Amino acid sequence: MYHCKTSDTINNPYPIKALSLHLFDAYVFKGEDTPDLDFVLCHSNSTPNDFDGSSANPDRNRFADYSWLDAGTKPQFDMETPLTVRVQGLVEWIQRSYIKKCTGELSSTLGNINSKLSFDYDSYLSTISGADGRCVEGVVQGSIDHTCLALSIPLLQEKNEKICEDLGGILELYGKLTGLGGGSAPSVAKVEISLLMVLMVDHSSVNVKALREEVEIEAKGTEGWVEISIAELVRRVISLQGLPRHTGQFQKTLQRSSVCMMDFIPFLESALLNCLWEPLHFLQLVDHLTFLFGLPLDVNMGVDTTSAQGAQVSRTATFSYVCEEPQASALVVLRYNNSRTVPVVEVTVTQQTDPAKKEKTTSKHVKYRDDLDPKSKSSSISSGPIDVALLGEATIAACTETIVSLIKPCKRA
Repeated sequence: MYHCKTSDTINNPYPIKALSLHLFDAYVFKGEDTPDLDFVLCHSNSTPNDFDGSSANPDRNRFADYSWLDAGTKPQFDMETPLTVRVQGLVEWIQRSYIKKCTGELSSTLGNINSKLSFDYDSYLSTISGADGRCVEGVVQGSIDHTCLALSIPLLQEKNEKICEDLGGILELYGKLTGLGGGSAPSVAKVEISLLMVLMVDHSSVNVKALREEVEIEAKGTEGWVEISIAELVRRVISLQGLPRHTGQFQKTLQRSSVCMMDFIPFLESALLNCLWEPLHFLQLVDHLTFLFGLPLDVNMGVDTTSAQGAQVSRTATFSYVCEEPQASALVVLRYNNSRTVPVVEVTVTQQTDPAKKEKTTSKHVKYRDDLDPKSKSSSISSGPIDVALLGEATIAACTETIVSLIKPCKRA
């Protein structure tokens, strides 16, 4: 317990969570004539009967050792600082201190609970370090029959500059094509990508079970549009669905019951780069089509924001086009799957065919020339991404040809 002369207790405990694990609760109370806050840490789901630290009641299940708290980084406040801000600062300080403590003990801790995890950490994970000092962090939560381990593994640190550039391009094009906000798009100065894994190790069998495994992206920079944050923009435009998982999918790919992190992390990073590249390629293609069709009616980035990992659906863009032929219009729907294949484009032409203003509607999928479609035997396109300028020009040409072919039958009707 951190001691200061206390008065009012803040009624509800504050959960201390680190890397998604609920580790313990902080019972916080205000000091007299001081902005400092006192607190007692208790294991989660336990309720102390008093707050002054005098009771030895085992039911309170409180911490006795606070030596791991980093006093040098404890936030300092004044009396004018709102209580909620002081409490939040205190909670975050406790979180950071505990993560630092557990991370420093990871090697010895893993050596005691699981040899496979210990090997992964000592041989590879502990060597990961970025220019800004980011490294693998972990927290451990033990019980009688099992131990929970949460790891945060930094990804793609050496490619941060390129990722910032690509993500900035994505946000700028997305704002332009959707009419979102006014003024300059947000600038992206730093992107932190991490793999969060929560594992449970059974003490009797030493088996490891994955409780959670997901990639998190945090973008930092200047906010360009008041109505939407960078974080929300990233959730709208980047889909992480379908990324390989260390537990299950990746093991099946290699047909091995046990795979090492030094095999998996580069594999995951390669897939992640593709997740960041595909939205940019798609938006560049849509932007190219605006030269003929104008701004799209709708742009769907193929991300389901209600899903934790963002359920993947096809990215789509819809355009309305007024044809040169009098009283004819076209609706163009582009469905984009990936940067290595041509999109599926459907053109629907509506035309008034008589003075009574009866309309006739016909639809057709555009056909790309064979040398552009990688599925064609005569294709000259490699297995890599199709050049977006080449694809844009070919899409405009194919759409124009299809529109003309649909209007002619209408004229004969």
